[in-house]
Amino acid sequence: MRLMLRTLWTGMLLLLFAGCDLNLPVSSLLGPTEVKIPISAIDTALAKAFPVTRKARFGTVKVLTATTLPNVGGKSIPVEARFNLVTFEIPEGVNGIVTYQADIVYDPLTRSFYLTRFKMGNLRFANRDLVEYVSMAAAKGTPEVVATALAGVRIYRLDEKTKVSGKITGVLVGKKTVTVRFGK
Repeated sequence: MRLMLRTLWTGMLLLLFAGCDLNLPVSSLLGPTEVKIPISAIDTALAKAFPVTRKARFGTVKVLTATTLPNVGGKSIPVEARFNLVTFEIPEGVNGIVTYQADIVYDPLTRSFYLTRFKMGNLRFANRDLVEYVSMAAAKGTPEVVATALAGVRIYRLDEKTKVSGKITGVLVGKKTVTVRFGK
């Protein structure tokens, strides 16, 4: 019995020292860690990143703005982006809106979160008269170009005090925050 208690205490001390030695919180060794990202921080990061212009083989896409949409209880972040598409057929451009469901990825080197794996929801053009001049290549390529522009935006950066380890095991979108759960 005494040997079992000593072994248990020794194991607990080793876990404590291992957590200190690896510069990880002991809770991350024993279980998952959660990070709460304010939706307002994501919207601010997206607002600062745009407008941006991207060239494609079918024309030029200028991403004007991007913002999150409400999705309480979801596992992905809904994003809406407004853009202007300029092609040879439409030199003055046509405005449009594209919506996505995006996942979150964490880069441990920069301690930053990014949007990734965009699933397009809806693509709409503002001027119905000009839609007939939008080529099939432009209609298919524009959402990809916009998603590429969105993927390059750092939506949140952890401060130096916050320690996380492992990979993202779950995401829950709330009304004001996105909870990201880390684990093994």
